[in-house]
Amino acid sequence: MWRLPKGSKRPIVTRGIKRVGIDNLDRPLEVSRVEGLTIYGMRETAVITVDRLEDYGTQEDPYAVVSIDSKAPLNLKRQLVLRSANGEVVFDGMPEMTNITSDWCNPAEITELTLGDIGQVPQIEALWDGRFRQLRLAGGKKSTQMWQSAFALARPKGWEVEDVNNFYGLVTFRMDDDRGEHRILVPKTKQVMESLQGSWTEAGTDSEIPAVEAISEDEFWELVEGARQKAGGTVEKQVELLQSALGRLAPERIAGFEQMFLSLHHKLYDWGLWGVAYLLLGGCSDDGFVDLRSWVIGQGRDFYKRCQSDPRALASGALKDPEEIGDAELLAYVAFEAYEEATGRDLHEDYPDLGGLFDVGEPTGKPWAEDDEELEARYPGIEMLDW
Repeated sequence: MWRLPKGSKRPIVTRGIKRVGIDNLDRPLEVSRVEGLTIYGMRETAVITVDRLEDYGTQEDPYAVVSIDSKAPLNLKRQLVLRSANGEVVFDGMPEMTNITSDWCNPAEITELTLGDIGQVPQIEALWDGRFRQLRLAGGKKSTQMWQSAFALARPKGWEVEDVNNFYGLVTFRMDDDRGEHRILVPKTKQVMESLQGSWTEAGTDSEIPAVEAISEDEFWELVEGARQKAGGTVEKQVELLQSALGRLAPERIAGFEQMFLSLHHKLYDWGLWGVAYLLLGGCSDDGFVDLRSWVIGQGRDFYKRCQSDPRALASGALKDPEEIGDAELLAYVAFEAYEEATGRDLHEDYPDLGGLFDVGEPTGKPWAEDDEELEARYPGIEMLDW
């Protein structure tokens, strides 16, 4: 990530760098022959021109070529120009996008444009004129859902309601013109459905949230271990693959995965396992023990069962780098991310009865005080890992 020097406002020109990431962009930026561009924070004085985007990733492993996360309002003013036959663009996190016109970028060349959690978009009608190959609205914040509903209501003539998809929680609009087929995907929220009342004939468009569909423990471990095996031992990659696998499930089954994850997580809330973790890591806070239990689950069924029956299994050598425990926090939220990506809604809001990681009683087993000598006597021979 580049941090720009203060004072100078000279334009930035870069060629042939695979991944470009800039924090707090405040000047013109011109890039070409890049695989990825990420902007964290973008001021109104910034102008971005992308001359050429190289293809990377696979259809099974989607990617965002251009990702702009701006915590300040974004005034477009033709700030993004793409000249690529295969470009994906993501805008996320900004309270407002203004000055949108149908020519603010080169929409015919954008494969997919995603608008995430954005507070408001005043010129929503212009998005219908953009003719992107695919425009996807995402994000589940209430302010975002309000303008998503207004956007659906502003649909001009020519856009057909092609499908109301219960499986993915999306409404699909389709338009054909001389440049081909264009789709706009809008989260199937109650507000959107009400704004489209009478506009579709598709059966089964009831907006009620279906009940949780439980998955078996065998199914759960198959998903977790399959992702772990493909990831080659990297927790972050395992989370990425697991989220992708969950995205292929019906939303109510994603909720079922979360239900099983929490059940298995709570069963590890044990004084013995916590004590071994304390010795192995040189201390273990409440939050740290939450992440450690997530890490144990991520190692698969056999290791989980061993730690459950004998907490000393935690110190058997499976954990080599304590930093993995922090990374394992992502495992606890993988179902939430998959659910929001599939539906545009919040898993906890749709299924509040699932509870959470901290909705558990007292640890099982015999308590201990934070006394190294007492713990060492109870679990001799456990050496602290190097940080």
